[in-house]
Amino acid sequence: MILFLLLMHFPALPVSSIPVVLFIVVCLTDWPEIKSMLVEYKSAILLISIALIIGVLFSYRPEKSIKGVYDFLRGAVLFFPALHLVRKYPVKIQSSLVWVGFLCSLLYLCHVCFALFFVSDQWMVQRAFLTKTLGYFNTYGTSAALIVFVAIASLLFLERDLLERSVLVLTAAIGSWLLFFSGSRGSFVSLIVGVAVLTLIRFRRHFVWVLSGSGLVFLAIGAVLYFNLVGSYLQAWVRGADITSGRMEIFAATLNDVWHHAKFFGFGPNTYKYLDYGQVFDEQLYAPHSVYLEVVFSLGIVGTLLLIVAFFLLIREFIARRSFNFYPSLGLGLAVFLLVRGSVDMKLFDVYFPGTLAIAFAFMLAGKGQSGLERNSSTEAV
Repeated sequence: MILFLLLMHFPALPVSSIPVVLFIVVCLTDWPEIKSMLVEYKSAILLISIALIIGVLFSYRPEKSIKGVYDFLRGAVLFFPALHLVRKYPVKIQSSLVWVGFLCSLLYLCHVCFALFFVSDQWMVQRAFLTKTLGYFNTYGTSAALIVFVAIASLLFLERDLLERSVLVLTAAIGSWLLFFSGSRGSFVSLIVGVAVLTLIRFRRHFVWVLSGSGLVFLAIGAVLYFNLVGSYLQAWVRGADITSGRMEIFAATLNDVWHHAKFFGFGPNTYKYLDYGQVFDEQLYAPHSVYLEVVFSLGIVGTLLLIVAFFLLIREFIARRSFNFYPSLGLGLAVFLLVRGSVDMKLFDVYFPGTLAIAFAFMLAGKGQSGLERNSSTEAV
């Protein structure tokens, strides 16, 4: 259970095989439960499987696509142990979230402080150090945002004692500083949108006021980012004339090449960095900086439609449960966070993004066995 929570808060850890290990352990210890899940979500599983198989069969680089699908599945299978653990140990996981999140925020803080005080006083050197040690720099910003997000969700929806609430506030504060230090605009915006979703759910009786307030916050943040106001104080936030950092050019080139060369079945999963299609810079990009574009590039129209249908089948199941207690609310907010974050960054055919999204859907669908620690549904919107 602790490993599962570490994966959720600290996905940059080199533990990408743990989702598979957890899945195997849960299958061995509680196969009837896993079997019932496979039956319950068989339509979505089948559609995703067909899309991936088509992607490999029509791939321009089949050997790379097999590796990409393998990594995707290693993350996606986390859905089953996550759902199993949340349903079986709801109270324990809620309690553990407080301390695991705090521990992870301290680990990140120590890591960044080392970069600040011992590596160099130059931001690009610090950034290179963080990239080398964390695997990919933006993963650090996204992970910091996730730490803040889970801490805020716990504060909004759970009744905790004074000590635990203090720890959650401190965790959110440390995570916010780490996120600000990273200069990850996508993570910052995703966090704001995710928290707005949580706030709308928590105070849904005051929907209009919360929505109006959120709109004003988004306008203010948009102005800060557009006019590059933070860059005057922190080098990490400095951007050139193109606020998108070339993304619009990448998006246009990717869509154009897909339409003219592989519109129906795509170029294959995990092939973007190995092909010249969609590449607009001298340096070969590893992904088109959008999971949505990556889906279209990898699977074409056919595979994309299959994934969309699978996605809406899961959403329909979530809506049918009509549950907005802690876990479903946390899952919905986390899914929104990831989908917003994935629009401008992230890589789909990897372990990190599908694994975290699998946790989000597991929480959304964990309607059974809600904890008594949660606020009563009749008062949580007050």
